[in-house]
Order: sequence, then C-alpha cells, then structure tokens
Amino acid sequence: MIAPERLASLSREELLAVVSVLQCQVSVLQQQVAELAARNAALHAEIEQLKRSGKRQAAPFSKGFRGGTPKRPGRKPGEGSFQYRDAPPPEAITEPPVDVAVTLDACPVCGGPLEEERVDVASRTELPERPHPQVTPYGVQVCRCTGCGHQVRGHHPDVAPDQYGATAHRLGERVMAAAHALHYGVGIPVRKVPLVMEALTGVRLTQGALTQDALQRAAGVVGTA
Repeated sequence: MIAPERLASLSREELLAVVSVLQCQVSVLQQQVAELAARNAALHAEIEQLKRSGKRQAAPFSKGFRGGTPKRPGRKPGEGSFQYRDAPPPEAITEPPVDVAVTLDACPVCGGPLEEERVDVASRTELPERPHPQVTPYGVQVCRCTGCGHQVRGHHPDVAPDQYGATAHRLGERVMAAAHALHYGVGIPVRKVPLVMEALTGVRLTQGALTQDALQRAAGVVGTA
C-alpha cells in the first residue's frame, strides 16, 4: 500500500497501475460481501424454519418436505408373508373340549331347516386366572449324639445343608432360572424383575436375592463356562 504523501510524486503510468490494483481489490471485496450476505440470508431462513418446526409437532423422521406422489402407509395387498396361527399340539391342551351348538331352529335368511355339516375346532390360549406358587414344606429331622453332642440333620436333594435358621425359606431353582432369563435373556433391568415375577407367577423375590444368586452361580461352574 502506497502512502498518500507519495502519490503526488508518481507518474501517470504508476498512478494507473495503483488504480488498477485498487479496482481489483474492490472487486474481490464486493464478491466477498455478496457471498457473506447470501450465507447470512440462508442462516436466517434456517433459523426461522427451526423456530416454526419447534412450535408444531412434526411427524417422526420428517424431512421437511413432501414428495409429489407419496406412498400410502401400510403393507400393500399381496405383499409380505401371511400365515395362520398354528393349532396347539394335543399335549398342550389342558381343558376338556367345550361343545358350541347351533341354537337356531331354522335358517335366519330363508327360514329353511338346518342339518349338521361339520364341526370346526377353535381354541383359545389363556393365562391362569391367578397363578399360585408351588410351596413345599420340608420337616427336616435334627438329631444330636448323646456321646459327643454332634448335631445331625436329615438330607434331601431339594434342601441345602445350610438351609436353616434365617435362611430356612428359599426360592427354588426354576424361580431363579426364570428371573435370570428375564434379566440376562430378555434384558429387563434387575430392579424390575421382581415386579414382573410377582405379576406373572405370584412369587415375591428381592433384587438383592437375585444379585446374590447370580454372584454365587458365577463363582462356580457357570462362571467358568
């Protein structure tokens, strides 16, 4: 940049060169100003759009525009896999069959007589009205040696050797297996497993009991595997 006091000493050709350089610089600045103005306008438009979208509830995953020929929601006729629910196997049936007879004496359309054509088999799978846990009491006999005073307790495969006193009443293997399956298999949090177990089976257990049982199993064969 030439100082103003030196402009008077420049020749005509030098002044023209200075003017040409200044014109180039002005053109570059004007282009930058135009680009910044366009960017500023785009940012303002985006801000206004965000403000409007924040005031109304948009559809999930909305892209902000709608196509010219949008597709109708849902599955189209003839698309996808269709199958009927399979009939329960004979070993799954727990209740006696219920006969559902036709109570009409004549055809409801024309009044003609009715004769039996076939018997359709329908079924309904339902949960028990109120599941009751299976609780088995064990009368463990305790004897004591008259010579040395050693105590001998009765043995049963379902009763642990240390199952007495404060830990005399415990939960069975199937209960703990179901609780662990809900947590580790289904992914239900440990704090919610007791609520689910009580709602489905009527068995009450605590989060601490479930955690302690998991730690004990992890220290044995299950943990090694």
